[in-house]
Amino acid sequence: MSNTTALVPHLFEGHRIRVSTDQQGEAWIVVADACAALAESPMVWAMASRRDEEHCIHSEEGPGAGGFTLALINEAALLRRLLNSDNPSASRMRRWLTHELLPALQRRHHSTGELPRRSIDAIRRQTAAEVLRGADEIIHLTGVSHAEALLSVLEEIQANSRASGADGQQRVSHRAGVTWLTTDQLADRLDRSLRHTNQRLAAAGLQQRNEDDDWQLTETGRDWGVTQPLCSRGERRQQILWDPAVVALLQQEV
Repeated sequence: MSNTTALVPHLFEGHRIRVSTDQQGEAWIVVADACAALAESPMVWAMASRRDEEHCIHSEEGPGAGGFTLALINEAALLRRLLNSDNPSASRMRRWLTHELLPALQRRHHSTGELPRRSIDAIRRQTAAEVLRGADEIIHLTGVSHAEALLSVLEEIQANSRASGADGQQRVSHRAGVTWLTTDQLADRLDRSLRHTNQRLAAAGLQQRNEDDDWQLTETGRDWGVTQPLCSRGERRQQILWDPAVVALLQQEV
């Protein structure tokens, strides 16, 4: 990997987790710090991971014997580890990583004008990390399994790939940081019944009935919502989650 920057401490539930970034803008986390926050053994992590490109050694010199060397793990590897963990703190660390730490690092790069040149390998790692972040968001919203969440993200990527490059980028940026609403929550914000809200969404051209008589997004609706898996009574179905901005759109339609 490329040289990393100096370690910067970030707080997770009172635990100090030191983080560095490389020349391509990728985050690298001190393994010992993450393990301490999860009350897990670094040796167990080392034995479980086999991918050399996801690990590195960070050294800093100090006066006398004040220098140190630490093992780091990249963001994609940490996310995958947390997704597969049964540790009760793992889901909270995932949320912290995807919704606090990584966005903060990205904002810092933009605010300082640091626009790193990313290699093909770095882009691939970033894509993998974004898929894992998307899966984590789906798990948080719907409670489905890791496999179903990953499948849903890949289906969404495939659907978006049919759009033009510019339109696809617009959709991705439009969705960044959105707190999605179920149709029930949307109805509450509109102070309308669920049936009336679904009718308004259909009248606005955002959704339509499919052959199973379930609501599905139209092409226009993809700019305002996403479909996510929902497990109900043992059956796997799809539900639509809406961007809160659709509230103002429907109010204008009335």
